[in-house]
Amino acid sequence: MAPGRAAGARGGGRGGARAGGRRGAVGAGLGLLAGAALGAAPAPARAAPAAVAAVAAVAVVAPKGYSEAAGKLAEGLQGALELEREGASEGELRRAGEQTKPLIRDFLGKFGADARAVPESYRDLSGVLGDLGAFYRDNGPRASLPADKLEDLLGQLDAARAQLAREDQEAAR
Repeated sequence: MAPGRAAGARGGGRGGARAGGRRGAVGAGLGLLAGAALGAAPAPARAAPAAVAAVAAVAVVAPKGYSEAAGKLAEGLQGALELEREGASEGELRRAGEQTKPLIRDFLGKFGADARAVPESYRDLSGVLGDLGAFYRDNGPRASLPADKLEDLLGQLDAARAQLAREDQEAAR
């Protein structure tokens, strides 16, 4: 057995006990970046309820370009997660993950500077990134998302998209 390697950690064969596998390849594309995002994600994603309520009570005007960037990020994440749910090939999952990386960088880089003055949808999306990052940090970048975790993340994305639509409607008034 290799030093530092637990018994059975290597896996092998097709699918089976292997931690990675083709279905987990989305993690290779997004896991490391989402893990970094967890460290870069703003505190309000995990803030105390009273602090979040106080921030939410103040109408936050989204910065220019925010809605488009947030929409593209949600769409990219959802597409990658749905590919994994459908059992796409490793190559397809890697391409989806690679296409989503710049959306994550753009979103966090442009709109994460002042975490106290961000729309609710930002906190929702950064929470999804944080959850993805935590999963891949704990399980490795090629780990397959369990069906319940995958559905939870897709539900969080749906909620974030709905919140983004509400924010867009409010901004249009």
